[in-house]
Amino acid sequence: MTFIIENSLVLFCITFGVMQLTSLIMKRQEANFCTNDGTVRAFSIFDLEFAANAKEIVNLISGIFNLPPAKQHTSVKALKSQLYIDFLFMPAAYGSIFLLCIKTSDKLTTHAGKTVFLVLAWMQVLAWLCDIIENIYLLTKISPKPKGSGPFAFALYQLNEWFKWGISLTGAVCGISAMLYFWLTGSYSKDSLLYLIIVIAEILVIGIAGKMLSKKAKQ
Repeated sequence: MTFIIENSLVLFCITFGVMQLTSLIMKRQEANFCTNDGTVRAFSIFDLEFAANAKEIVNLISGIFNLPPAKQHTSVKALKSQLYIDFLFMPAAYGSIFLLCIKTSDKLTTHAGKTVFLVLAWMQVLAWLCDIIENIYLLTKISPKPKGSGPFAFALYQLNEWFKWGISLTGAVCGISAMLYFWLTGSYSKDSLLYLIIVIAEILVIGIAGKMLSKKAKQ
């Protein structure tokens, strides 16, 4: 079983770059997340994704509306903006993992290896769908008096999160590990070196930009 995409490395550099850029923007938005659920504190998107129960999500979101008007506006706007920007991050992130797994599948010589990575590649579509469901779920909760989910609905939300992260992380870790193996064993084309340099350059540029923005925000 084979599935070959022409210019997959070029497409990977594009999707990876978009993923890095949108990730930077979302991190900047997250710096403005704040709530007052008994204590005024900052929070992250992971607090919503991996809440222990439905009430925790309700308390965290309703706590945003307990903040002073200016702080409330900033936090609500930042949370909504991050969730909307995430819709741009999704195709770039899952597309990068998809292309990585497809390329790995193409390079492997055994039928079993090709099939495993082909399955991992296409499963990213499911992870993408799970991410969309998560964002829609959270966007509907953003109000002064968010409605809590029942035990069954919240259990489905948690299962959705485990699917999303499990599938995407498995694909990413396996794909990166395989590519590192190919590089360590010398099983790569010289042409791919250029794309590796581009990826490293993207990481460095976005990393430097993130540091500069953080420094500027603290001034």
